[in-house]
Amino acid sequence: MEMEVEAFNWRTERKEVFTPELNEDNKLEFDLEYAGFSRFPEEICEMRELKVLRLCIDNIHSIPKTIAKLRELEEIYLVTSQYVRDPATWSFKPGFGLQEVPTVVCDLPCLKVLSVCGNSAFPLLFDELMSCQLPSTLVEVQMVRCGLTQATLSVICNNVKLRRLDLSFNDLQSFECNNTGTIGGLTVLNDLEKLDLSFNKNLHTFTLAGLTKLKELDLSWCNIQQLPSGMSDLHHLEKLDLGGNQLGVFPTFSCLQWKHLQTLDLSYCDLEKIQWELMSPNISYELDLFGNNRLLCLPNNMWNGLNLKILDLRNSGISSIPNTGK
Repeated sequence: MEMEVEAFNWRTERKEVFTPELNEDNKLEFDLEYAGFSRFPEEICEMRELKVLRLCIDNIHSIPKTIAKLRELEEIYLVTSQYVRDPATWSFKPGFGLQEVPTVVCDLPCLKVLSVCGNSAFPLLFDELMSCQLPSTLVEVQMVRCGLTQATLSVICNNVKLRRLDLSFNDLQSFECNNTGTIGGLTVLNDLEKLDLSFNKNLHTFTLAGLTKLKELDLSWCNIQQLPSGMSDLHHLEKLDLGGNQLGVFPTFSCLQWKHLQTLDLSYCDLEKIQWELMSPNISYELDLFGNNRLLCLPNNMWNGLNLKILDLRNSGISSIPNTGK
């Protein structure tokens, strides 16, 4: 049965008919991010084969229990129109949206991705949602531009398989990860592989202790002056973005354990010194030093210890590169 939903399209400013389609992954997807509703369109809940649901929730403040009928739903995006319009705008303010925790998503047995980006109520609702009995299938949570001021990962104790967590573009002032390994006998995020904390410009206190399986870490544009504790334990790190911070000196601990590193972004970090003797030798990775105009020289013996695929020195203070000796 083909489903149609008529709604006001806030992008084109006219009423239109929306229909689900197969996406590039051949999954049935209903994209209603441009549809303006005054209530939750419960007819969606009759689409039993729906895999992906994208919904603008400007005027939808709660999610009905009938959504549990979507037994095959794998991804749900409950976002505001402000977020959809331009999620990368620095001056963005979270929009109106959910006013209560969508705990009904816990009844979706196949859910893999949960996104609540752009919701202004989530500074108060974060801990409540994360402490719910989330679906065991959940691997990704997105809470971009929710106005979060703190995040304590120890509350995420009912989900042992989370792989990706995006808390970028918030106002986090603290970020803590429980380092005890378990809470109430349940593992705490030991499987997290990707963490995005970028553009949290007041993030002064945080630790990454316990997140030993991280492969991708984004701490760009957080105004940090020193790296958080626990970074030396990230043995599986493949991509690290530290661009746009005020580090001055990098690194301040040995990076020898970063044996899988592929990309290291240190652009616009106001670097005046790199302690090359602490960098990871004998691995091939990309190093971005773009925009560090206080960094004036490279060590004469740097090629003896580093195997770089790409070295970006644009807009830096470096005027010459040491001879490789070959």
